[in-house]
Amino acid sequence: MHEPGHLFTLRGDLTQLACDAVLVPTTVDLSVGDWSALVGTPPPSPRTWPEQPIPVESTFSERTGRPRVWLAATAGLHPAGAGPNDVNRTLNTLLDRVERFVRQASQDVTPDAASGRARPLLGLPVVGTGAHGLVTRPGAVVAALLQRLDELVHELPVDVAVVALSATNEALCRHWRRRLWARRHDGDEAGYRDEVLCRWRRGRVRDGEVAVETADAQLQELHERAAQGQLVPFFGSGISRAAGQPSWAALLDELSPPGAVELFEHLSEQDELQMADPFARAQVIANLDPAGGASLRQRLDDRLAVERLSLLHVELANLGATDAITTNYDRGYERACEATGVEVSIVPRPGRTRRLVKLHGSLGGEGGGEPLLTRSQLLDFTAERGALAGVLQMLLLTNHLLFVGYSMSDPSLHAAVHAVRRALEQEPDVEDAPVMATSLQVAPSPALAALWDRTVDVLWPDPQRYPTEADRVRQKEILLDLLADAASQATVPLLAMDEDAVDGDLTDEERELRGALQRLAGAHDRYRSHSPLWEPVARLLARYGR
Repeated sequence: MHEPGHLFTLRGDLTQLACDAVLVPTTVDLSVGDWSALVGTPPPSPRTWPEQPIPVESTFSERTGRPRVWLAATAGLHPAGAGPNDVNRTLNTLLDRVERFVRQASQDVTPDAASGRARPLLGLPVVGTGAHGLVTRPGAVVAALLQRLDELVHELPVDVAVVALSATNEALCRHWRRRLWARRHDGDEAGYRDEVLCRWRRGRVRDGEVAVETADAQLQELHERAAQGQLVPFFGSGISRAAGQPSWAALLDELSPPGAVELFEHLSEQDELQMADPFARAQVIANLDPAGGASLRQRLDDRLAVERLSLLHVELANLGATDAITTNYDRGYERACEATGVEVSIVPRPGRTRRLVKLHGSLGGEGGGEPLLTRSQLLDFTAERGALAGVLQMLLLTNHLLFVGYSMSDPSLHAAVHAVRRALEQEPDVEDAPVMATSLQVAPSPALAALWDRTVDVLWPDPQRYPTEADRVRQKEILLDLLADAASQATVPLLAMDEDAVDGDLTDEERELRGALQRLAGAHDRYRSHSPLWEPVARLLARYGR
C-alpha cells in the first residue's frame, strides 16, 4: 500500500535547510528580498505578473543539500483597501501558485544521492503572511495552506516542510496541522501519532534470546517526556548525512594520507582487529601524516564546515531541550537553535538559555576544546575533560537521553552509564533501575539491544515494512517531527488577533477561550498591584499575545 508523504512543520531558517527544492516568495517584479542567499542572481523582471512558478538556475556551484529554487509571486496578492470578501479570492490565487510549485518540483527533482533520502523534500516558508500579504489574517492563510499541502502529500510521492521563522507562524502551523491529523482520523488528534509509533520495533532479552516486539508503548512514553521537557538529545554524525557530511568511517577514509590508504588496503587479520577501533585508525592517520597533526586538524575543519542543516538538525533544535550532548565537531545544532532565536552555550562556558556538551571537542576549538580524534587524545580525555563525563552522568540520572544518529560505541558513554548504574545499585530503595535512555537506530540492531538490555531501549523501524535504509531514515525524521511538535511551547496569539481573524479563523470553542482570556486580562490590569500572585497570570497572557 502506498504510504502518503509527510507534512513537516518546523521553526527555523529555510535558507539553511538541506532539501531538494524550495519555493521563494517574490513581489510582482520578482524581487526576492532576503532570499538572495538561496537565489543568487534572480532572472530579469517579467513584463506581466507570472502565474506560474519560475524555476531559476542558481549562480552557486552544485553542492550537497543545495536545493533547486522556484520563484513564485505570492506577495502583494491582497490589494490595499480590500475587504473581508476578497480574502477567499486572494487565498485561491496563493494556493494555486503553491500547488503548481509542488506539482512541478515533484516531477523535476529527485533526492540528492548523498542525502540518503527516500523521496524528495520540498521546502517553503509560510507564504502570504508577510507585510505584502494577508498580514492580519495569518490563521486563515495557514489553515488553507496546510490543508492544500496535506492533500498534495497524500497524492504525490514527496514530503513537504513548511518552515516558520516566527513563533506566531510556528504556533499556527502546529495548531492547524493537528486539526488536519484529527480530521483524517475521525476527530482523534492522536490517531496519526499512534499510526507512526506502531511502525517501530524494539529489541528485548527474554529467555536467553533477543525478542523483537512493537515499541509503541515506549514511544508513547517518549512522546510524553518530550511534552514535559524531559528529553536530552544525544546525537552523532548520523544526523548530518542529509547535509552532506560523511559517516565516521567515511571521514577517516577521506582524511587518510596516501601512506595510510595503502596500509589500510593490505591489513593482516591481526591488524584488522586493531583497526576496527576508529580512534586507533585515526591515530595511524595522524602518525603517517607528513605534515603532522596540525594538517589533520585543518583538513578536518575544511571537510566538516557545515553549509546546510539537515532536517534532523532542525528537529532536534525544535525539541527545545535545555541540555544536549554530541560527539560532533561542527556547529550544525547550534546554528539550528540560533535560527529560532535561541543561543547555545558550550559547556563549560556559562550563560545562555541552552547548554551543549561537546564530548569530542569542536572545530577550531570553539568551546569544548580541540577535536578529539586519535587514541592518544582519547586517553587524555579522562584527565583533561573528566568534568564533561560528570555532566553526562548527571543528565543520565536526572533526565531521559535520546540517542539519534549515534552508534553508541564511544567508550566514554559506556563508562558514564556503568558509573550511573553502579550508583543506582547502591541505593536500597531502587530495586529495578529505570531505563536511562532511548536509542533510535536505522538498521535492526538486536545485538545492540542485548548489549544495553534494561539500560537503554534500542528501537528501529520495522524492516519488513521499510526494507531500505532510506525509508527507515525517513521514519526517524517523521518520529522526530512528532516529538518536536509535542515539545513545542509556541501558542496561537488569541489576544493579538483582529476581529476579522476572530470571526473567520476560530471555532466557537476557541472564541469562548479568547473571551475568557480577555476577562482574565481585565482582572489582571485591575488587581495586579495588589498581589504577586498575578505574575504567573501575566506570563500566561503574554504567551497568548498580550
